[in-house]
Amino acid sequence: ADVAAHQVGILSTAFELKPRVFCQEGVGDDEHGWAVDVLNAALWHDGQLLPWPKARPAKERTVQEQGDYAWQRINVQERCLAEDTVIGVAVDVDKGAIWFSADGEWTNEPSLTFPK
Repeated sequence: ADVAAHQVGILSTAFELKPRVFCQEGVGDDEHGWAVDVLNAALWHDGQLLPWPKARPAKERTVQEQGDYAWQRINVQERCLAEDTVIGVAVDVDKGAIWFSADGEWTNEPSLTFPK
């Protein structure tokens, strides 16, 4: 399957499933989801792209995006994770905390929080 955004995360029971409906929304795209985006080495919550400073191993890549004119392409630098990076997810429901790891490297502080 062709996937536009490779995101791993968790959803609350309030997330609205839309079976058999073409939709770009998924984990991290609304207030009921929290995710790590492996293509951008970033976090997502409530549709907001958030920095993930502890993302390792992150590397820079150059991609082309459309410029101001239909014929124009510009090179943009992005962070991404290596293809063989293993993502870990840990959740403390009592504290309302979520941790994401890359290749087993965890942080002391949660990556994201959620209401208890």
